[in-house]
Amino acid sequence: MLPFTMISNSWIRLSFLIPISLLRFLSHNHVTQCNALERRENPLISLESTVKSGFFNGRCSISSSKAALSFRPDNTTNNESEKFVTAIRGGARSAKDRDGNQSNANLLARSRRQKLVVLLVTTALFNDMLQLTMLLPIIHTLITSPPPLGVATSLHSGNNNNNNNGEEGEGEDDYESLPPPVEKIYDEDHQYLVPLRHFADVKDPHRPTDTAFFFHVPRSGGSTLKDMVGKCLKLVQSSEVGVRDGHGADPILQVIEINESKYVNVDTTTVQGIQRAVDLGLATSSYADLVVSSYLHQSASLFDLHHQARAFLLLRNPIERATSMYYHRVHELGDLDPEISIEDFAQGNGIENNWMTRFLTDRMEGELTKADLEQAKDILKQKFMVGFIDDIEESIYRFMKYNRWKYAEDENQKMKEEDCVRDLAMVGSNINPNEYELPKRGTQAYALITWQTQFDTKLYEYGKELFDLQTKTYGSKERKKILKKQKKKGGKL
Repeated sequence: MLPFTMISNSWIRLSFLIPISLLRFLSHNHVTQCNALERRENPLISLESTVKSGFFNGRCSISSSKAALSFRPDNTTNNESEKFVTAIRGGARSAKDRDGNQSNANLLARSRRQKLVVLLVTTALFNDMLQLTMLLPIIHTLITSPPPLGVATSLHSGNNNNNNNGEEGEGEDDYESLPPPVEKIYDEDHQYLVPLRHFADVKDPHRPTDTAFFFHVPRSGGSTLKDMVGKCLKLVQSSEVGVRDGHGADPILQVIEINESKYVNVDTTTVQGIQRAVDLGLATSSYADLVVSSYLHQSASLFDLHHQARAFLLLRNPIERATSMYYHRVHELGDLDPEISIEDFAQGNGIENNWMTRFLTDRMEGELTKADLEQAKDILKQKFMVGFIDDIEESIYRFMKYNRWKYAEDENQKMKEEDCVRDLAMVGSNINPNEYELPKRGTQAYALITWQTQFDTKLYEYGKELFDLQTKTYGSKERKKILKKQKKKGGKL
């Protein structure tokens, strides 16, 4: 279609140029014949063509006619000479009648020719602009369209420049080859994913406008990870810390520094704070490297098609997590009466019923069903990079790779950041200061907590499967080797 259009436009321009060329040729021919007479050249050589061209209709001046009358070649017969003289005299009389208006006629003819030239040139330029207009959408499509099926791309090849570790992965140069994002469409069986459509799928390529989103499961290493991100990697977070010292009333977004870490002055750990962050345009500002919240569905309003979230989370054994929550509330928060035993707590006096399943599916009330569990599993699979508190060093490695975070380029600074992450992984942050024992299998406390966390326990086990699956793309070299050996033995990590 494109070559045909170009050829057609070329023929149109050519058809416009033909009259100009013909007009110039005729005008030049008449002038040449008249000049030949004035130079007293033999007029009989082209007598026939001169008569046909309209010379004897008065197109030459009187001086040219007189020159023709005074010129008689020797090789002409009397009869030919008489015919020529008669024709010349007739043309001279006609020329004499017109000489008075010859100047005006020439000016008028020249003006018409100039107008014709301007019209044709303008038309040719219009055709060129029309052709360019037709080409622009085609060029745009060629640039922005994804490669055809079967054509290799560089999205998952080459060195990962963001990790400085020689691992294979995505690089910053791949951004230019990415097609524009498109809205995800879900069938009737997956409508529960629609509210989370602006959370990127794990398989989606990273975009420079994406923002990391940490889904904070309480008592699962969240404080440790936030310290790693802020104190070690020096990244900017949005969490509850950013509104301290009155910054929750700031009219505009800004980045503030508190305790050696940087924060955006919004609180994304509460529903009201999330709405304020939406009103201030947190995601579009690109101020935050990491958004922290336990409200997954409410946080979805922060993002849009062109500013998506890349979610990850740390998982912890649900029985361990519930036990840690009990002692944390009794000894640190103080919002739980110390007279309440862990058995009373597990019976419903403060325990969270399947917290992860409910917050992933936004089913905060009522009895959970197997369908809710399956939805939670699918959300975890589609939307989350999975990590574990008891494997936090490997997990932080994957989170960094997934979100394209990197250590400093300076070797000394890089070593300090790596040591910082390693130390926090060993010591942890916000841990229970008091030692406690986990309920033992077979005890009432263990049975009650198991019942209260039955869906979360299944979700936790499913998370282990996802962790192994994600090792192939995001795991460290060491973990890939271990997984490969385990597969050969037919076992699991």
